[in-house]
Amino acid sequence: MTWRAIVWLMMFFTAGNAMAELRNSIPNNVELMVGYCHGVLTQSTEATARDRRQCQGISADATGKCLDGLSTVSSHIQRVERFLATKGYSLDSNKQIADAVETGRRDYTSCATAQSDRGSSCIETCNTKCSYDIDCVQTCVAKCAGGDVCAKVQRCFKPNRYMPY
Repeated sequence: MTWRAIVWLMMFFTAGNAMAELRNSIPNNVELMVGYCHGVLTQSTEATARDRRQCQGISADATGKCLDGLSTVSSHIQRVERFLATKGYSLDSNKQIADAVETGRRDYTSCATAQSDRGSSCIETCNTKCSYDIDCVQTCVAKCAGGDVCAKVQRCFKPNRYMPY
């Protein structure tokens, strides 16, 4: 083998590795959706203290579902963070992931403040109406003002629908 062939092969493999590294640094749609849902889930837990107080003021059956829902959200957040970590992303090291997280936070806030027919927040009304049953809440929220955004937000509470594992 000549020295030119060796140099050419070295350049080929180095460029191939650089391209693979670049390709791996650009998040795909699933990773962006996971980042978006991290924003939704974390924004939803910022009202946890208020929600826990509300859970105590409802019927015994609904209280259990309400508190279970809050702990489920925490486990979803951990699952989302583990998924992103295995893909090599931290929430602030990749601009696209960070943007998706921020969009999720904004969308959750927008949905949470969307008014239902009775004047209270749509999510609040649906949680009460559905006794915190997540499938019922998703159907109810889709009918509120801003239903498209709210439906997208509600998908984040069921990670098996957007995460491969």
